[in-house]
Amino acid sequence: MPSGSPLSGSFVLSFLPRATWARLVQLRYITRIFLLLSPLILVCVRCVQCQEQLELHLVATDLARTIPKSSRPSSATETSVLVVDFKESRGPASQLGHALAGEFSDSLQQVGSGLVILTRDKLEQEIAKNNLPEGLVSDPSATKCYASKLGADILVTGTFELASAGVVLTVDAWRTEPRKHIFRQEDIVIAMTDSMMELAGKPAPPFQPITIHEAKVWVSRDHPPLDDERVVHFPAGADAGYKSPTCISCHPPRYSDEATIFQVQGTVHLKVQTSPDGFVSRISLIDGLPCGLIEQAFEAVEHWTFNPAKSPDGTPVAAEVPAEMTFSLY
Repeated sequence: MPSGSPLSGSFVLSFLPRATWARLVQLRYITRIFLLLSPLILVCVRCVQCQEQLELHLVATDLARTIPKSSRPSSATETSVLVVDFKESRGPASQLGHALAGEFSDSLQQVGSGLVILTRDKLEQEIAKNNLPEGLVSDPSATKCYASKLGADILVTGTFELASAGVVLTVDAWRTEPRKHIFRQEDIVIAMTDSMMELAGKPAPPFQPITIHEAKVWVSRDHPPLDDERVVHFPAGADAGYKSPTCISCHPPRYSDEATIFQVQGTVHLKVQTSPDGFVSRISLIDGLPCGLIEQAFEAVEHWTFNPAKSPDGTPVAAEVPAEMTFSLY
């Protein structure tokens, strides 16, 4: 096109005021600068996103080096590792905990020679094979308690909190048999990304805490239980005029070490038969909790003493009563 054409740039700009022409020139240079810097800006964004992976990768490397040192010499060529969803130390569980645990699992698999990360499918196979409680994998606390029965040699847990600097993470690891704490790294700071912030705002999928149903019974040698037909069952017995046994000494159960570490809470339901002289004759489990809390409940109830149940005419009788043992850390 000829330079004198009314559509040429020079012809049009020649009629623009000097100030407008100067602003256009400035805009042109600013555009060039932005185009030159845009790859650097993208790199910086990517660096923030990959910083999460880098921090977790370094921690995973340290753990992978620790695991062989923590075990006795063995002919096994592989070590199975179970990484449970990381838990937020304040507030309800979010999807960020699952994502951080997944990233850590991937890093550990990459750097750990001879380490096998247990997948959900593998865990479900172990549950079926060992007749473990259904829904176990969905309950993080219970999963930790059953780690060895799920085929894990190493259990990895994590707790985190959201801070102004980002996510502050603590990672722990245990050898499952015998239970031994082998690794802890605190104050791992991960810069918060938009995707992480989004996950932190989404609640974790709800789950039903598992309850254990098994035929567990304890029988006293000193105060043998009576046959059911000779025992008054409560609360139905109250309708016939019987008075239920009342506690003289009923100390609460202690927490097991595992349940304390993994913060298991809930209620153990029992049936307790009391003798006519006020001692415990038999304890039967209705349903219970993992991490040794059933055993703790039984151990406490074995030593309870009562004012015995009484018939309408005041005669002491054997009785069976329901008992609830609630375990709470708060």
